[in-house]
Amino acid sequence: MPLTVLTDSDIRALLHSLNRDDILALQHNLAEALHEYSTGTQESTGCCSANQPQRISMPSGNGQTTLFMPARTGTTTGVKIVSLASAPAPSLLSDSSSLSSRTPSSPAPSVKPSMTSSQSTTPRGSLTILDSSGTPMGFVNAEELTAFRTALASTLLFSRRSKVHSITVFGAGKQAYWHIRLALILRGPEIHHVNIVNRSFSTTEPLMREIYKSEDWVDLRNSNEKLRFSVVSGEYGEYTRLLKEHVRSADVIFMCTPSTSPLFPAEHLTSVKAARKGDTSA
Repeated sequence: MPLTVLTDSDIRALLHSLNRDDILALQHNLAEALHEYSTGTQESTGCCSANQPQRISMPSGNGQTTLFMPARTGTTTGVKIVSLASAPAPSLLSDSSSLSSRTPSSPAPSVKPSMTSSQSTTPRGSLTILDSSGTPMGFVNAEELTAFRTALASTLLFSRRSKVHSITVFGAGKQAYWHIRLALILRGPEIHHVNIVNRSFSTTEPLMREIYKSEDWVDLRNSNEKLRFSVVSGEYGEYTRLLKEHVRSADVIFMCTPSTSPLFPAEHLTSVKAARKGDTSA
């Protein structure tokens, strides 16, 4: 069997070619795999949790942590290796804010084209897949795939909601990118508001550029004339009020940040009004 090697750009192109039916099919496969992992036995399935080795974590002196994550299906073996940078120290809980709202057809700000930076906490690494005899079948860049897979799992419950008009997303990296994209692919015509909360507006600009300017987003931008995006950052005036408003008004909250500090006060979700609203995924 030939060895397939896929770069990050290869993976990105493949993932952006997926339509709603493709996403639903992948979600079905993922749900089945998770069910087998949780309920299977060593005798009934190779995917059960008892057959999966524990992952290994190796911290380094430069603030990076490398994770080694092996897994077996019964017929194939995979090993994912990723390195993670330390999460940023500043909390999103501050006394200042900014809010900008635009329609998908409005002009986007002039920003740098890259979605990553030297301070990115995006996991980077590779996935190696072996067949039953141990022969390598595939070697895949894991950066884009990891963000997509996480969003695919998060949107399993999201797809079952009866109403989704407002989404609040914490973070502006690849995780946020794919959570927003999958949400719009799955429920785009119903969504009117996507509120993005991030530490600074400058680090949100690459995400907004993708949404407003990239050819990959043309169909999503044009599919719903009611769709509005807003960005809230911790840099200017009324951040506390706007944060509370976006958390309490959201039908779904996606927390796509590695922050070790609270993103918002617990009472924003535990109030009677907020408790009636929606789902939270981290």
